[in-house]
Amino acid sequence: MKKLSLFLFSLFLILSPIQNVHAATFAATISGPSQITAGQEFTVTVGVTNVTNMMGMSSEWYYDSAKLTLVSSTGLNDFTLTLGTKLVVDRLNGKSGTFNVASIVFRAKTSFALGQTALVWVNNSSYSNGTSDINDLTKRQVSIKMVSDNSYLKTLTVSAG
Repeated sequence: MKKLSLFLFSLFLILSPIQNVHAATFAATISGPSQITAGQEFTVTVGVTNVTNMMGMSSEWYYDSAKLTLVSSTGLNDFTLTLGTKLVVDRLNGKSGTFNVASIVFRAKTSFALGQTALVWVNNSSYSNGTSDINDLTKRQVSIKMVSDNSYLKTLTVSAG
């Protein structure tokens, strides 16, 4: 009887559908415009997804300083922001979920020529929940292309001479 029970139990385990359960994984996010015009100011936003009790985050930080001027930066959702070669945010109490942590304003330099592209990215991001660090080793970037602002052509008229 024991052998039959063991056989039926083994058969049940083999034939039972197995579902893989995946926990949501942490990721850093970055967003901004894909196109800008000469001299335009624009905002790049850095955020996180699927965090639990996040108290701080650190990421490698890069922007094309030959083409972009950093105008201002602000921490969001009660995070304090420090920018250098790293983007670092922290706060006193943990926050969970998906949300933005930083807003960075840039202005296109005159050296940023029509048709060129500039990159802004975060890489090797790590957040802390106070007891452990959780990593996202993927480079997240926004690519911004300089385009022409032809709005002045709307008022252009041609007269017979």
